[in-house]
Amino acid sequence: MKSLNLSLLSCVLLLLVLTPTFAQTTDVYSCVTDLVIPDRAATSKISRAVYQPSKKWIPGQEIRVRFLDGNEYVKSKVRQYAETWEEFANIDFVFVQSGPAEIRISFTLDKGSWSYFGKDSARQSQVKTENGSQFVRDATGASMNFGWFNDKTPEEEFRRTTLHEFGHALGLHHEHQNKNQNIQWNEEAVYAYFAKQGWSREKTQSQVLKKYGNDSEISNGVYDPLSIMHYYYPPELIKGGAKVRSNSVLSANDKAIIEEMYPFDEDIATVPKPPVNKPPTTTPVKPPVQPSGPTISFSDVSVDFEGYDEKTEQDGMTFTSDFKVKNGLKQEFAFAIYFYTANGKPLKDSNKKFYSTTGSVSVFKKFTPAYADAVYNQFEIFMPYEELEIECGEHNLKYSIGIWSGQKRVSSTGYTYFTLDIPCEE
Repeated sequence: MKSLNLSLLSCVLLLLVLTPTFAQTTDVYSCVTDLVIPDRAATSKISRAVYQPSKKWIPGQEIRVRFLDGNEYVKSKVRQYAETWEEFANIDFVFVQSGPAEIRISFTLDKGSWSYFGKDSARQSQVKTENGSQFVRDATGASMNFGWFNDKTPEEEFRRTTLHEFGHALGLHHEHQNKNQNIQWNEEAVYAYFAKQGWSREKTQSQVLKKYGNDSEISNGVYDPLSIMHYYYPPELIKGGAKVRSNSVLSANDKAIIEEMYPFDEDIATVPKPPVNKPPTTTPVKPPVQPSGPTISFSDVSVDFEGYDEKTEQDGMTFTSDFKVKNGLKQEFAFAIYFYTANGKPLKDSNKKFYSTTGSVSVFKKFTPAYADAVYNQFEIFMPYEELEIECGEHNLKYSIGIWSGQKRVSSTGYTYFTLDIPCEE
C-alpha cells in the first residue's frame, strides 16, 4: 500500500474542547468556539495529523444531572424531554438534588441556550461574575443553560431545545454544518444578519458558513435535514429562498446514530455507578445477584490519532483504556478493535496482518488476569494506518471496541466515527 501522508480529523464524537454550543431566540443557532483549549499539545512526531480523544460517555453509564436554579415547572419539562434520549441510547440520566453531577443546568446564567460537548460537561463550566459569565476548567458552574425557558414557554420549544442541548451533551454536532450538506448560502445576507447580533465576518464564517471537516472538525456521514441537531434559518439567508424546516423531534437518523454510540447490548458491562443523592427509602432492597461468568466494566476509553510505533516506524492510532475484570482469574481475553466504513461495511484485509476470522480489518491484544478482580489502567493497543488498506482520498470510517472471552463478547463500547484523509500521490 502507498505510504500515508495523513491529515486526520476528529469525529462527531472527537472534537476540540469548545466553549458552550450557543443558541439564539431568533431560531438561528450556531456553535461558538472563541475559546479553544486542547487536551494536550500536539506532538512533533506527526505534524500532518490532527487528533482529539473521544468525548463520548461509556455505554450504560449513569450521568448525574443537577439543576442549579429554576422553578419546578421548567425543571420538570427539561427532565421530561431529556429522558427521551434514554429510549434510544444506553445512557441513564439521574437527576440529583445535591452533590457532584456530570451535567449542571442553569436557567439564569445568560439569555442563551447552550451545552458543553460530551464528557467536557463533567470538567468545564461557566460561572457568573460581575462582568458576565466566565469559563472555568472545573465543575463548579453550569455546563448547560436554558436562558429563555419560563412558565409561558410553548411545549414544542421545551421539547425542541431540550432535545437539542442534551444531544450536544451526548456528543452530537450541529447538523447544518455537516460537510455533506448542500445548503447554498446567500453569504452577504448571512453576514448582514449576524452583524445585527454583533458578530464579525470571521465569526460568522466559522460558526455558520464553515462546514465541519474543513480542518479540525468533522461531521458524520450522510446529511440529515430532519435531525434535531439541525436548526431553522430564515429563507432570505439561502439562495432561492429554500425552506429549512424547524425540527422539534428526533429523526430516524438521530435515533440510529445515538444507538450506535450507546448500544443496548446484553453483553455490555457498564461503568461503576457513582453515588446518587436520593431521598431515603424504607423499602427492602434485594442484594444484587452475583454473575457466574466474567464481567468487564470500562471507566475510560481514548484514542490518540497521532500514534507512532518507533519499532516499525509507522503512523497510526493508539487506543488507551481503563477497565475492570471481575470473575476472570486466569482466563484468556482478547481486546479487539474492528474497523468499518461509516455506513457499516467492514474494511477488508488482504495481507493477513491485521484481520479477524472473517477477513475484516481488526487489531487485537490478548491478556490474562492474575486476580479474580483485576484492574487495567492505560491498557494500550496500536493500529497502523497503512493496515486499514484503503485507497487515497477522504474516507468516513468508524471503529468498535470489544473484549472477548473465546467466541463470546463480554463487553463493548459502541461505535466511534472518524474521517481519514489520504492524499493521492502525483
